[in-house]
Amino acid sequence: MITDFSMPADPMARRCHLAQKKRIMALLEQKLSPPRDRAVFWSGALWPATEYSIRCGKATLEIGLKRAQIDIPLDSPYTYELWCYASKLWADRSKGKTEAVLGHIRPASIYNTVELPALATNRKVTRHVEYFSKDILCRIKPKNQRRKA
Repeated sequence: MITDFSMPADPMARRCHLAQKKRIMALLEQKLSPPRDRAVFWSGALWPATEYSIRCGKATLEIGLKRAQIDIPLDSPYTYELWCYASKLWADRSKGKTEAVLGHIRPASIYNTVELPALATNRKVTRHVEYFSKDILCRIKPKNQRRKA
């Protein structure tokens, strides 16, 4: 007998999780859209990608979710599916130049299996540039060394 531990046995809990998934997907559809030329993707390099995005006025999916006030729950059986859905939307709705900050990349990562294929077929993306995480922070100055406008 095979048991699926990712789904609650209680039918009421299953219905609650499914309703939550549908509500979050609707919010993602309504609110999630990266700014033109500012979408940043990452794989195995969350901190460098986030730091680069913040310092350069760009946005990772996580920053976009925070700005849209959307939380993807970590304790849902649909967590992975919701992250894949949000990632595909972020890639599908990207415009202009996009960038990726890459660390240790797993072949089955969301970047490789969802985001990169979506970017490749997105005609509104004019250029996609990949950086190694160890090199990206060298491209930006620390906050206390930037020129004042």
